[in-house]
Amino acid sequence: MKVLIVEDNQDARDFLAYFLTREGHQVIEAEDGEAGLRMALEEKPLLILTDISMPRMDGVEMIHCLRQDPEFADTKIIALTAHGSGNANDARRAGADVVVRKPAPPDSLTQIIRELAG
Repeated sequence: MKVLIVEDNQDARDFLAYFLTREGHQVIEAEDGEAGLRMALEEKPLLILTDISMPRMDGVEMIHCLRQDPEFADTKIIALTAHGSGNANDARRAGADVVVRKPAPPDSLTQIIRELAG
């Protein structure tokens, strides 16, 4: 499955990319919401993992923009946050399918991705 990782922290992005590649996914990456939106429009991933708090365009705004496009109505989006429930609620309202607290254990992410993939 083609997966887009949108994360401003390089170490977190590298970890997610390593983990997802090991699980057999094709991974593309972006360093913030603005680049993530552009990559999503170009690459049409089936799954997007995005941090919520990022510079230039945060994950909530990126999710909201994607959900306005009918082409992304069924794209699965997992929002990742190290902050409290306020960010999680904002991400859900914007259209995230699941919100996960960081750092997310790989086993938990694997289970969530399998459930979303159906």
